[in-house]
Amino acid sequence: MRGSRRRSHPLLGMVAGLVFATPGFAGMPPHITTRGTAELRIAANEAAFSIGIVSEGASGAVVGAANARLTRSVLDRLHETGLLPADVRASRVSVHLRWVYDRSVQRPRAHGFEATRTIDIDTHTLARIGAYIDAALSAGATSISPVQFSASDQRAAQLRALAEAVADARAQAQTAARAAGGELGALISLDTSPAVLPRFAPLLETITPVTSAARRVATQISPQKIRIVANVVGRWRFVTGKP
Repeated sequence: MRGSRRRSHPLLGMVAGLVFATPGFAGMPPHITTRGTAELRIAANEAAFSIGIVSEGASGAVVGAANARLTRSVLDRLHETGLLPADVRASRVSVHLRWVYDRSVQRPRAHGFEATRTIDIDTHTLARIGAYIDAALSAGATSISPVQFSASDQRAAQLRALAEAVADARAQAQTAARAAGGELGALISLDTSPAVLPRFAPLLETITPVTSAARRVATQISPQKIRIVANVVGRWRFVTGKP
């Protein structure tokens, strides 16, 4: 994992408060509260996206059969391009009536049927994503979802970010305690909120048929770094210095 970055703040600007016990705190001992933050960026090694295939026709049976043939063509082209069968996570289809607004009677009316197939792809071959997209579109796919990147070692990165955020909060608390003329005591409480922020490649809108000349430019998809952020709020006892 690379790209570790810990955020620390100057003493005057950090969110650190020295709080002494008062009657309103119901006997709580003097304490220091700080917020620690850590951020990691790790390389993606997995990608997920969906391929849409839409067919239209006069009957449900017709569009269902046409969509099945088109789906087979798309999958065959993907496998020829190098996509592994195991990379096809799911395939689902729906068939329904198409409705259009009839101005002559001022109400919707049925206008044939539509079949929509969605193929979900999970792959580790990030360098081939653009080629997979081009292959699907050239075989008749009508839409491509955004490509979402992830990493198989995200859990380890989350734990590392969490540890760094705790260390950041503790370092702030120790600095505040010394500046106030005392020492940092035992930990009272610690709240954590690790998060993984998903990364998407730019959205490819629904595709309309294009000329072969327009398809000569290959689709380029660049893997995105995964951003992992951890935030903690720690509360420590403040041990006052000797008079």
